Amino acid sequence: MKNSFKFTAVLLIISVLLGILSAGCSAEPNRPFTVKDHAASQSIETIENTEITENTETNENTGSSKNAENTETAENTENTETSENTETTESAENTGETENGGKENQNPSVSTLEKKDLDTFESEQELLDFINEYYTSYPIYYEAEYAAGDMVVEEATAETAPTAAASSYNGMQSDGEKAEEREVSSTNLVDENVDEGDYVKTDGDYIYIIRDNELITVSAKGKDTEVLSYYKLFAQGEGSVAEMYIKDGRAIVIAEVTYYEKPDFISDTSFGKPVEDVEGDEMTDSYYYGYYGYDPYKSYVAVYTIDISDREKPKEESLVLAEGYLLSSRETNGKIYLVANKSFGYYYRGDPVTAADVLPEVYDTENGFRTVDATSVVRPIFENVYPNVMTLCVIDYLNGGKTETVTVLGSGSDIYMTADSLYIFSVMSDSTCVAKYCVSDTLSYVASVKVPGYTATDFSYNEYNGKFRIATTTYSYNDSKTWNGTENNIYVFNEKLEKIGELTGLAPLERIYSVRFSGDVAYLVTFRQVDPLFVIDMSENDPKVMGELKVPGFSTYLHPVGEGLLLGIGKETKDNEWTDYNGNKYTSTYTDGVKISLFDVSDPFDPQEKDVKNYIGGEYASTEAWDNHRAFVYSNAKNTGYFAIQSNDGNGFVCVTVENGKLICKTVYPSSHFSYYSGNSRICYVDDVLYFYQYNRITVFDRNTLEEIAAVTVK
Repeated sequence: MKNSFKFTAVLLIISVLLGILSAGCSAEPNRPFTVKDHAASQSIETIENTEITENTETNENTGSSKNAENTETAENTENTETSENTETTESAENTGETENGGKENQNPSVSTLEKKDLDTFESEQELLDFINEYYTSYPIYYEAEYAAGDMVVEEATAETAPTAAASSYNGMQSDGEKAEEREVSSTNLVDENVDEGDYVKTDGDYIYIIRDNELITVSAKGKDTEVLSYYKLFAQGEGSVAEMYIKDGRAIVIAEVTYYEKPDFISDTSFGKPVEDVEGDEMTDSYYYGYYGYDPYKSYVAVYTIDISDREKPKEESLVLAEGYLLSSRETNGKIYLVANKSFGYYYRGDPVTAADVLPEVYDTENGFRTVDATSVVRPIFENVYPNVMTLCVIDYLNGGKTETVTVLGSGSDIYMTADSLYIFSVMSDSTCVAKYCVSDTLSYVASVKVPGYTATDFSYNEYNGKFRIATTTYSYNDSKTWNGTENNIYVFNEKLEKIGELTGLAPLERIYSVRFSGDVAYLVTFRQVDPLFVIDMSENDPKVMGELKVPGFSTYLHPVGEGLLLGIGKETKDNEWTDYNGNKYTSTYTDGVKISLFDVSDPFDPQEKDVKNYIGGEYASTEAWDNHRAFVYSNAKNTGYFAIQSNDGNGFVCVTVENGKLICKTVYPSSHFSYYSGNSRICYVDDVLYFYQYNRITVFDRNTLEEIAAVTVK
């Protein structure tokens, strides 16, 4: 009895202390849909920068916050989620549930950490000693930890800073004022103030395409459209182009390139040539090197700045290389923000590493090659960091590609950027790690937080009115490590990434498929066997569910299309009931076809599906727009969206118009619609002309009638 009394007393004291601590940050949140005991089982850690040492750098780490279903999570064994051509079994989803519906989650308890000094290494040897000891002392997990620092970035001068007119159209137009008077498509962006790379762009007069290892420039002249130039990007080395930006008479091309010997850019600065100037033996033959066993020298993320003021004769302007592989990039205010990950021991199990294994090389046109200084690398804050180095580059492409770098132990998995903030994400065990930086005259570290669960899409996070909001799906387990189910959450943080609100335990046994934050409202789609669309009030610190709609299928992308209207692009579902040999009955859900929904959310307490179009392009059609928002283009002027589609009938595009609360949907196939690699398609428009790009073809249409008016071969 005495021991029991003491134990009870200790619990009471701990509860009081925790209550006092939590009161210092925020009041106890209201948690509709919260499963009992769930909040106490999750972990949110905030690391604040209260004092930065002189040589402190940033540190983000490994994992993948997007598409968490591909990580080593419970979803690999649960057999309950729906994916294309995959069945789900309803009875399996209930495995492990307790009698009262609660879930005995094994995640750590809530705790807050403060880090006053972010440590860097004092020497190269200290870095190597740390790594060689660290990775023999701890097991290697696909987990992430992070640290961060402070970096000074020079401000663009008034002469080189982009004009307001040039950036007013999402940075797409080289002639901003002219383009503003016309209707010219731009890349579909997560944040309207930050441009994103893609492989097709237009400025209204020209269309720019990156394909394989070349930049292709096409005149946008309707029926008189023609290819003006082909420009090879890899005069040395071999590689693949990932994305590009069109800015101020320049094409900034992001690529991954491998060299089989150290390139001599000092004596020969040519990194690209027009196609007609390239001799056959000048280009690296990857088959030749692979067949005869040549090892690559090194792999880099390359940033090529190309002067395209003469569209028929592009010419190189500057080159930046960052050793590693591309995570992502963004552009704002005349600078490219790029993150590269380098693995120095993917199969590392204790063999000593060298400085060349760890320290990445960086190259720019002005300074040549340089190796990152070991004293600028930040130590990890937490354990179990996977052996990677992340390099964050801030590239001033208006000033000869001048580059500032930050190097960290670990790696990132995704980035989100606004005009004021940069967030870098990584995954640690069952949590998503977030590090925030302030983007101004200097790039400065603000704080880091560890959020329970995994995110689903690029729209799972949002910064608005000083608040950072993030939506995640969590997975719970019982004492025997058996999967119990999923729950969905929205967490709200202040400018210092201190948690000020939350909504947890939403839609048990389902997971998030799409999210859209729109001011003080959030729209959330989860899925198990039907598509619940939640309308969530985000006006207060604690989100609150206002309305819910359940319809068959699910949406993987949501797009606002007018006052109180929301367009959803997703998949249709079919239920199949069957009985096994023992007489047990099951319901399996299959996904097939492209579905477009129009939701009326004008009454947030009673959302409705106003109209729906199923099986666009046929039962087995697919579209990149499911998973990539850049593959979708929307015209506010015409209330019309466009996206490419692949189906048994060929490769074409969908034109969907919202008119009087109804969907008018047309599927268009070019006259020769089977095109090599035609799945890599994009659509852009200039005024009343629509351009549909496939790998070796541009088909030109009248936007009003969708009549084909020209076809241009891309060699």
